[in-house]
Amino acid sequence: VQEHACGTLAAMALRKPHNSVKIVQQHEGHTYILKAMQLFPLNVCVQRQGALALRNLASRTLKDIHQALLDAGAEQVLRTAGQQHAACVDESYAALRDLNCDAKILKIDPTTGKAIGEQSQAFGEKKANFRPVLEESSNAAKHDS
Repeated sequence: VQEHACGTLAAMALRKPHNSVKIVQQHEGHTYILKAMQLFPLNVCVQRQGALALRNLASRTLKDIHQALLDAGAEQVLRTAGQQHAACVDESYAALRDLNCDAKILKIDPTTGKAIGEQSQAFGEKKANFRPVLEESSNAAKHDS
């Protein structure tokens, strides 16, 4: 139930700053998300959906929403989720980043468990090699009507 409640709030806040403001200021939804994450620290799905919900609440909103999340303890809960569950790293990092907290993804040595440096890319070892520009090609197939 907690996983789906967090997921529902995450979906309601996604790219909807107006919804995020209502969730936080009028209904204190962020406190329920944080409580779910605190009550179920070993449930990866609750942690991931909670981190995603907090990220969506923080994204595209004003500083007063950020401050409400931080005052409720979001930073520590997100750090704990990201450190304890590999499946939550990206969501926790993104939420901390959107809350303007100092956040870094570290590369961990699997044999020692110690950090060996910052990871420059969240998804893969090397930078993506693509051109973010669309160019029309003269070789493109023509569509006859």
